[in-house]
Amino acid sequence: MDKEKILAIIKKGSGITGASIGAGVGFMAGGPLLAAAAGSIGVAVEHALSEVANRILSDREQARVGATAQTAISHIKLFQDLGKKVRDDDFFDGERSSAEEVFEGCLLAAKNSHEEKKSIYLGYLFANISFREDVDKHQANRLISIANQLTYGQLCLLSILSNKEEYSLKKGNFRNVQLTFKQVVVIQEIFSMENSGLIICEGQHTPGLTDVNPSIVRVQGIGLALYDLMFLNIIPKEDRDELAAHISA
Repeated sequence: MDKEKILAIIKKGSGITGASIGAGVGFMAGGPLLAAAAGSIGVAVEHALSEVANRILSDREQARVGATAQTAISHIKLFQDLGKKVRDDDFFDGERSSAEEVFEGCLLAAKNSHEEKKSIYLGYLFANISFREDVDKHQANRLISIANQLTYGQLCLLSILSNKEEYSLKKGNFRNVQLTFKQVVVIQEIFSMENSGLIICEGQHTPGLTDVNPSIVRVQGIGLALYDLMFLNIIPKEDRDELAAHISA
């Protein structure tokens, strides 16, 4: 296991996260990553990182993987410092633990996404799952799969639509509106998420794109879980506001 190679990948993530490498992502001499702080989490994190690091990765793929790893590790350490207890089920048990599988899934989702900002929120996803016994391996893998399919814009929209009171979203549909291309793209992102069941337009059927009514959209089910576990509430305001402007009154 090439620890120097793994550490180099984590450091490359700083170009995306803007964070420095702190003690939480240091390597313990003769032991696994985060061993002193996180025990079995450190073993799972290091094994998954080793698996991904041994693949042929481009520079940008390394940066995305590193950003996810850096975010996950730093927030696991933060949660522990705040007194949170790591989940105590079988998530970290076994030669190939569920935690290792789930973290590898987050890393590969980041690797394969050209939208680099997504990599940060995939890190939050694993960090939170590591403390949530109510999210089992199968649920976690489903969350990763759906997060992988969503654009960064859709993550922003989940944040916007979960905090509608902060915006003056359009009341009514877009049937008689001369739409700009930017509006079409944003509305299509919403329409796609409704068809996937992540959100719902309450009290109405939405047969087509122009039937979307932003003011009555509610985030539900897996959409709500992603908002919570990926910390989508901290997506930068400028990213959210840019999209909200296209569906506002």
